[in-house]
Amino acid sequence: MCPNDFIRDSEQKYLDIKMAAILAEYSLLREEISNRSKDQLVCVTGSVTAVSLLLVVIAASPGKYLGLLIVIPWILCIFGIIWCDHAHGLHLIAKYIREEIEQKKIPRLIPPPFADNILFSSFCYFFCWLLFSSF
Repeated sequence: MCPNDFIRDSEQKYLDIKMAAILAEYSLLREEISNRSKDQLVCVTGSVTAVSLLLVVIAASPGKYLGLLIVIPWILCIFGIIWCDHAHGLHLIAKYIREEIEQKKIPRLIPPPFADNILFSSFCYFFCWLLFSSF
C-alpha cells in the first residue's frame, strides 16, 4: 500500500465519520420535530378537555359556578402560548435543517458529479448552452 492510498483511505474514513455525525444530527432533529408535534397535539387536546370539563361543571349548576367562566380565556391563553412556543421551535428546527444541513454541511461532503473530469464538464456546459440558446 503506497502512502497515497493510505491518505485516500484516511480521508474517506474522515468523510464517512463526518457524514455519520450529520445523519445522526439529522435524525435527532427529526425526532425533536416529532416530539414537538405530539406536544402540540397534547396542548390542543388539553385545552379542549379543560374547557369542556369546565363548561359541564358550569352547566350542572349555573347559579353556583357561573363565575368560573372567567377562567376559560386564561386556560386557552396558557395552552395557546405553549402551542405557539412549540410551533416556533418547529419552525427554527426546520429552518436549521433546510439551511445548515441540507445546503451547507452535506454539499461539502458530497463532491459534484464528474468534478475530476474537466473536459466532460466543459462538454456538458457547452451542450446545455447549445440546447437552451436555440430557444
